Amino acid sequence: MLSRWAYDDSTISSWFGLGFLWFLIRLVVALIPGLVDLVLIVACVVAAIAFVLFGTTGQNIVYGLEALLALFIAFAGSNLL
Repeated sequence: MLSRWAYDDSTISSWFGLGFLWFLIRLVVALIPGLVDLVLIVACVVAAIAFVLFGTTGQNIVYGLEALLALFIAFAGSNLL
């Protein structure tokens, strides 16, 4: 349902060019959750590989590093001091 709504290009030539803008907005709204999902999948796969190689401790270390990386990215633009 969401993919049909996001990728439907029937409005591109409508409304004197505004249809193309509406298509781009729908596309971006659909791609953002997809990218977030992809990042989470990669993080879990890396943690699973660490679990297989190093056990629970390796998995916890990877999850901790991923959490620190997420915090660093979230607060990269602000002054923490």
